[in-house]
Formats: sequence, C-alpha cells, structure tokens
Amino acid sequence: MNQFVKEHGKENLFGKIQLFAHDVEVPEPPKDNRGNLLDSNFEYYYFINHYWDNCDFNDMAMSYTPVFQPRLEMYYNKVIPPVADSLIKYTDILLQKMLDANNLDMFKYSVWYVANKYERSQYIGHDAVFVHVVLNYYAKGLCPWTEEAVLEKMINHAEQLDNVLLGKKAPELWMFDTNDNFVCNYSFNKDYTIMWFWDTDCGHCKTATPKLIEFYNEYKDSLNFEIYAICMGSDVGKWKKAIVEKNLPWVNVGGNKANIDFRKVYGISTTPYIFVLDRNKRIICKKISVDDLKDFIINHRAGKRIQ
Repeated sequence: MNQFVKEHGKENLFGKIQLFAHDVEVPEPPKDNRGNLLDSNFEYYYFINHYWDNCDFNDMAMSYTPVFQPRLEMYYNKVIPPVADSLIKYTDILLQKMLDANNLDMFKYSVWYVANKYERSQYIGHDAVFVHVVLNYYAKGLCPWTEEAVLEKMINHAEQLDNVLLGKKAPELWMFDTNDNFVCNYSFNKDYTIMWFWDTDCGHCKTATPKLIEFYNEYKDSLNFEIYAICMGSDVGKWKKAIVEKNLPWVNVGGNKANIDFRKVYGISTTPYIFVLDRNKRIICKKISVDDLKDFIINHRAGKRIQ
C-alpha cells in the first residue's frame, strides 16, 4: 500500500485517499552543535502547519471520501489548541486553501461544520469562532447556498454574540433597584463585577442561589467583587418578596425597565447565567457555574489564563 501511494498518490483517487489517510511525516527537530533541541515544540508546530499537506484540495471528490470528515474532526478535536485565537487562525488557513483551489464542495461542508460546532460548544470563549466564521464568510456572501431567512438569523445571532465576547467591554446596563433608583453594572469600584441573571421561578436558580450567597458572604471582601443581580421576571412584587425571603445580600435590580433590551444584548435565553467583569468592565468569563467562581477569580488574580 505504501508503494502504491508513492507511485499513484497524486494521480489516482484511490491513491489520493490512501495518502490523505496518513499523517504527514515529521522530520527530526533541529539541534545545535551539542545535540540539544533548538525548539522543543518543533514537531508539534510542523505537524499542525503541514496537517493538510496530503490532501489534494484541487480534487472535488476528496470531500466525498470516507477520509475527509474524520480528518477534519481530528483537526479540530485533537490537533488545534482549544483556544479561540488558535481555532480562528487555523480555520482561516484551512478555508483559504479551499477557496484558493475553488473547491466549493469542500468549503461548503467545512464552513458549515465549524459554524455549527462552535455555535453549540460548551467551552468558554468558543462562541468567538462562530462569530468570526459567520461575519467573515457567511455575511460577506461567500456562502450563497444558505437560505436568506437562515442567513439573516445566523448573522443576527453572530452580531449579538459579538457584543459579549470575552475581552469585550460589557454593554452598559441601567435598571431599577428595590428603592426605584437606577443602578448601573458599571457602578462598582471593585476588581470584579459578577452579573447574575436569574428568575424567581427558575428551578436551577433556586439550587444555585444558596451557594452564591455563601460564596458572596465568605469571599466578597477578600476577592474584592460585587454581584449585580438581574431578575428576569416582570412581576416586581414577586421579585421583591424573593429578595426578602432569600435574604439576597447583593445589589438587586429588576422590573424589566432598562436602558437596553438586556435579554437580547446579553443573549440570555436560560437562567441562571453569569458574566464576570474585571475592574475595567471587560468580560473575562461567562456561562460559568457558581461552584467554579472562586477558583476562576483566584486563578485570574494570579495571572492564569482560563479558557
């Protein structure tokens, strides 16, 4: 089989499939005069940068072979570092290869695969990949096969998510507190502001709220944070009653009167939902559980990057 691939791997579809099924051969890493490695990461970066060398992008049939999809999935699941910046970088490289070869069948499947995968990803920050793909490929007319209604929905969703990606400043939100005073999520001179979207009738909120109270009372001073809790319900009486009954000790706002459509702007479709803002009100984490808040803030204060 190796001999067949060597002789026909670039001219015969069966040979191309067999060649593509094999990983690229990684050369020995460079060494200095004493035999020490010059770059300990050489083999990995060579592999990721040459991962697609054995794929003939000029052959339309390659995207229909039983090899292409597994190779694509391996690329995203096991080869590219699971960090948004890296995923975006290598996605652009891959899709450009397909566009340069005018392999529209392969491009069509791949751009759909990436958008679908990272729109649904549960990993923090991966929504940035979905936003990038939609705004740079779908929104720019490179995916003309997409139905107009579907395309409009994708672009609207991507634009909404783009407002609340990690690293972006949180949209300014003004809402009434229990004393009918407007309070903003930018009001706190703290290292961290935790935005807690909750609902009085939410079962998950009822489970998580006691944990959040315990966390707040024990660590609000040492970790220097404040909680800005937004009740999603429209029943003001029910909201105020819940605050008293549950003895919620943080800043509570609600009543649905706000300077923005906060459900749409923040993309809140389920509760509870958490955003963590730094001192400059940049979003540094979201969709995190109450159980993970303490470790996240401690690690962030120590300068550790969390994804």
